[in-house]
Amino acid sequence: MSVTPSISVASLSTIDSNNSLSPTSAYFTTSEGKARFLTRYSQDMTSNDDTSGLNESNDNANDIDLKQKKEELVLRLNKKVVVLRAEQEAVREEGEMNEALGTKVATRISAVARPAEASKYRLHVEEIGKITSLLLGLSGRLARAENALHGMPTDHSERVSLSLNKFIEGVP
Repeated sequence: MSVTPSISVASLSTIDSNNSLSPTSAYFTTSEGKARFLTRYSQDMTSNDDTSGLNESNDNANDIDLKQKKEELVLRLNKKVVVLRAEQEAVREEGEMNEALGTKVATRISAVARPAEASKYRLHVEEIGKITSLLLGLSGRLARAENALHGMPTDHSERVSLSLNKFIEGVP
């Protein structure tokens, strides 16, 4: 399990799409879902600032429309939470089954194999666990970096250089 650090209001200002993101930015230490949310939030906030000059009659119609959209969003989010909790329970149960199976296999190997071979097996299982954990961490970092890249303006120097590198390497 990894612990996601919280983000302060001050660190949110570093996510502005007009500024370049440093490798130590709080944006890169958040989860992928939170990174997507922050990207959308910053884009929504800039678009809201641009549309603040509407007249009051449009504001009332927009308020009603906004309330309806909020209610729909809350309903969708509640449904999503129920689905995610069910998935979480299924994953937890599957993990418990895998742990039990792994314990059975380790016990069987310890009973059948020589001590040196059993030790090699345990070491192999530990290394696979570490490698899997590292790969999951790296894939999360890659997803956050790609989200940051997509949030940058198309003419931003870092985005242009990364796009050129991908093109040269043949990565789509």
